[in-house]
Amino acid sequence: MKNFRNGQTSDIQKPSLLHCQTKQGVLFFVAHDNGTPALPGNGGTRIKMYASPEDAARECQGLSAVMTHKHAVYNTGFTGAKLVVVADPARLDKAELFDTIGAVLNFLGGSVYTGCDMNTTLEDMEYLLRRTPYVLASLGSAIDPNVATAYGVYGGLLSLCMGRLYGKRFLVHGTGNVGATLAALLAGAGAEVLTYDLVPERAEIPGCRNVSDRADWWNIPCNVLVPCSHSGLVTETIARRLECDWIAGSANIPFGTAAVPGILASRDISYIPEAITSAGAILCDSVEHYNRATFLQAAPADMYAYVQGLVAEKTAEFIDVLRLHACSEQEALGCVFTDPQQAPCGTRFHEWAGVPVLA
Repeated sequence: MKNFRNGQTSDIQKPSLLHCQTKQGVLFFVAHDNGTPALPGNGGTRIKMYASPEDAARECQGLSAVMTHKHAVYNTGFTGAKLVVVADPARLDKAELFDTIGAVLNFLGGSVYTGCDMNTTLEDMEYLLRRTPYVLASLGSAIDPNVATAYGVYGGLLSLCMGRLYGKRFLVHGTGNVGATLAALLAGAGAEVLTYDLVPERAEIPGCRNVSDRADWWNIPCNVLVPCSHSGLVTETIARRLECDWIAGSANIPFGTAAVPGILASRDISYIPEAITSAGAILCDSVEHYNRATFLQAAPADMYAYVQGLVAEKTAEFIDVLRLHACSEQEALGCVFTDPQQAPCGTRFHEWAGVPVLA
């Protein structure tokens, strides 16, 4: 990625991959970007059925690389990591799985921390915390990382729309914990919000219009497509048919192939990288890890406002770079990394929120 500020080029190496297996034969992968040895890796644990172990391994490394970008954008004090479990969540012995994951994290000795992701819950993390200390999931706090992520995306969309959401149409794809909260925030601000989910009843959100009956949701005109569902949502075929101006959301790796950004550019559709907009949970993690006593007594509203503000500022910075240099989104992303010589962002939360630091 070209850094227009100093003319240097930096590449994030492919994260290293650890293959693991439980006693019952459940395969899982741990990817860690260990190119920055002084920083621990941080990324959630995802449970999903994959077509093959190779597909799971690729997604694990890809997600870890995205996490590296997220941490670099905000200087959280972490580098990227991810855990991917190849299993049907409905038929999984989670106790045995998390017993094994706990043992692996203990073996890694603090070089990798994890938390919630697809098909893992706070209850899972509470169980895992009894096996290993290397868990960051806002446990013991009233703060909800999913809500924090939604507020981060909301802050990004506010910047994208220059603070005016009224009269804008957003299509929120995926109304789980993050998407539902985000859709309600947008509707409350006067935006026109369309919601879509594979489980249609989940998309019934007050103030929003449920379009889950539209199998061709990509043909619905909107100002911003907001992916809050699964990886690979925007395929090459969908990219050629999308009726939107921007894409910005919480889904990690929303593009199905490396060709998608080029197709979008050819159609004058821009996007905000998820490394910027989907950072709410890791911003909470940074405060929890580097300022734990303050984190545990922080008001959730203060944390959500903090996340919203950081993402809004970074989104505005990104858009300025994108327009000033007429560069690609990935090139612009490389220009908005925070100086790693600064203290991790989590150490500064109390200054912003007015919360005293507790010894």
